[in-house]
Amino acid sequence: MYSFEEFLQWFFFSFPICFSPGPANIYCTDLGRRFGIKRSLPFVLGILTIVGAYSILAGIFSNFLMHEFSMGFKILRIAGCFYLFFLCYKLFNSSKKIKSSSDKEDKPPRYIEGVLFQMVNVKYITFAIMCFTQFLDLDEPSFYEILYLTIGNLTMSCCVYLFWLRFGKLIVTKYNSPRALKIQNYIFSLALFIVSILLTVESIKNLTSHI
Repeated sequence: MYSFEEFLQWFFFSFPICFSPGPANIYCTDLGRRFGIKRSLPFVLGILTIVGAYSILAGIFSNFLMHEFSMGFKILRIAGCFYLFFLCYKLFNSSKKIKSSSDKEDKPPRYIEGVLFQMVNVKYITFAIMCFTQFLDLDEPSFYEILYLTIGNLTMSCCVYLFWLRFGKLIVTKYNSPRALKIQNYIFSLALFIVSILLTVESIKNLTSHI
């Protein structure tokens, strides 16, 4: 991304993908709703750690990942879907613990949980590889190109996750009765479940097409 035109191409490619509802965005919205922005930051920092790590790895190994490791990549997508189903169950089950608006919920997820979450987030893994294969010279990748794209992806991700955390906080500010909190839990767990189903179907199709 050496020119303003290239920056615009990257931005209009990345923003719709990063901003659209996906596992991380839905979960960040729920965390902002349940724990607020400050208490959710360790989890987000864990996510951003993997965003940076995957961006660097994608920049260096995009060509290899797309061609030599395609089967392993597809299996990793399936594993990530199973983890998302576990998060759906965890979120749905937390609704049973809400008895009053003053009740304390579970502790917010830690940094390491954010790391594990993003490690198997199939949406971001796919995005990172797509981004670098689109905007990087795969034959002779430049260190500065990888650096610029990594910084861009980190900045974009940070802004998007903070937005969704804030959005979740605004929801609970207006609707914080025990009944409303339970309904919100059901809605977010359902949204995450639907996304998990769609990603699983897509991942299985990709896997079977390889066989």
